[in-house]
Amino acid sequence: MLRAFFLAKFLVTQQTARSLTLYLATYRLIDGMCIFNDELMTVNYAT
Repeated sequence: MLRAFFLAKFLVTQQTARSLTLYLATYRLIDGMCIFNDELMTVNYAT
């Protein structure tokens, strides 16, 4: 019973970690795209 509980807890933790990693990766990607977009805008205004 206790082993099943720990296994479930471990799986949930793994799932949460994976979701968090995915969320952070997506956030970084969007953030990077925004910075890239800002760079393009700056170049366009400068010329």
